[in-house]
Amino acid sequence: TGGDINANGGYKGAGIGGGNSGNGAVTITGGDINANGGYKGAGIGGGNSGNGAVTITGGDINANGGYKGAGIGGGYFGNGTVKITDGDINANGGYKGAGIGGGNEKDGQVTITGGEIIANGGDGSAGIGGGYFGNGTVNISGGTITEASGGGEGAGIGGGSSGNGTVTISGGTITKASGGYYGAGIGGGSSGLGNVSIEGNVTIKNAQGGVGAAGIGGGARGTSDAAGNGNKISIKSTAAGSPNITAKGGKASDAGLSGGAAIGSGSVYEDHNQKNAKSDIIIEGKVTIDATGGGDVAIGDSINGETQ
Repeated sequence: TGGDINANGGYKGAGIGGGNSGNGAVTITGGDINANGGYKGAGIGGGNSGNGAVTITGGDINANGGYKGAGIGGGYFGNGTVKITDGDINANGGYKGAGIGGGNEKDGQVTITGGEIIANGGDGSAGIGGGYFGNGTVNISGGTITEASGGGEGAGIGGGSSGNGTVTISGGTITKASGGYYGAGIGGGSSGLGNVSIEGNVTIKNAQGGVGAAGIGGGARGTSDAAGNGNKISIKSTAAGSPNITAKGGKASDAGLSGGAAIGSGSVYEDHNQKNAKSDIIIEGKVTIDATGGGDVAIGDSINGETQ
């Protein structure tokens, strides 16, 4: 509930949480905390092969994941369940670990109702959401996300590389959400789908897709799932307020990948016989959107060029 803590995990252990093969259940209510995961451990959460269940209600927190561990959440091969209601948080995933969420090849389930947050994913991982090859389920209803940056092919907020992103935003401010190479700003990682709902008093100042990816929606190289489902994006005003959104699709690559939509789908390599996942987009009520496509469509399914 207070004081200063500097915690460094040992071999395969979290800075604060589980040891080798151990889950970490951690509640932080305040204090000045610096936590660094050991090899394959989360900064705060699970140790090697351990899940992390972390609740933060306050404090000034700096958390760094070890190799393949999340900054806050799962260790290597561990899921991350994280709830944040307040605090000043800076979280950095280790190689293939999310900043906040899942460890390598695992999922992240993150709920944010308050606080000020900076989260950077490790290679192939989301800033907030899934680790490398992990899905991300993220619910944001308040607070300020100053920056959420995907590493490698991860989304800023959503899925890691090859992971889907299910993101619900009903309040708060997102100053910057940027996908890594091929990752959406908000939505799917590389080759992943985005299911994104934005409603009410929400401000998104900059949702930037990586190369070929959507600012909000699907990652680059994303194709429909086995049931034929593609990306789903819903943006609506409510009695609580109206969304104000700025989004930009990722640029085209020199290797033949076209630019992504600002809101909608990422692009695919058509010469590889890929067919991009289509987007089901609903926009209702009084909303303010500034959308710039890296491809030929700002809102929808983009192929090439740049539109606004």
